[in-house]
Amino acid sequence: MINKLLLIFAAAGAALAAGGVLVVSLLWALYALMRDQADLSAAASGAVVAGAIALIVLIVALVLAIKAGAKPKEPPVVEKLKAFVRERPVTAGAAALAAGVFAVKNPKALLPLVLAFLEPRGTRRR
Repeated sequence: MINKLLLIFAAAGAALAAGGVLVVSLLWALYALMRDQADLSAAASGAVVAGAIALIVLIVALVLAIKAGAKPKEPPVVEKLKAFVRERPVTAGAAALAAGVFAVKNPKALLPLVLAFLEPRGTRRR
């Protein structure tokens, strides 16, 4: 049983190593193709390869996030605003219109108001 488990781990390690060699060789081929056929400089070809690596990492991260069922958490302020807009859409629209008019007429007073709403409760200045 232990021998079978060790063989499974060895096969998995070999498969991962082969996958790594495949990715590196494909990226090297991409570098050579960009350098020779697209007439790019060494730095530009390296940038293309770096972009390809970033794309691979992004795809892997998205697949893992989807498998894990990760959902981005919304801040409580956004949740409260969403609930308010759902419950009272006319009032929310009127408030947005009033805020827009106020911002146009007095832009210097808008920043302290926004900061007052976004500031956590425990850090208020006096």
